[in-house]
Amino acid sequence: MIESFGSQPPEKWMSLPDIGYLIANRYNVVLVCLGNPCMTFFPMTSSHSPNVSIYCIGFVNRNHWVQVNMKEGFPLPPVTLD
Repeated sequence: MIESFGSQPPEKWMSLPDIGYLIANRYNVVLVCLGNPCMTFFPMTSSHSPNVSIYCIGFVNRNHWVQVNMKEGFPLPPVTLD
């Protein structure tokens, strides 16, 4: 639980793959994470749809996630098995 806004210690930071499936399932999106390692998370609560949104985030400076706008048809990173 975060008790205040502002700087938080690393144990409170969002980490993958722990939170990747939660985001993909909650928002019903394919979540593409560009960092080290790169991973793709598919929602597990719905059937496949060709109209599903793909949301890309990139890990920068070892402490921030930013939205990344990719061109249509970009190759997906490997699907995580965790």
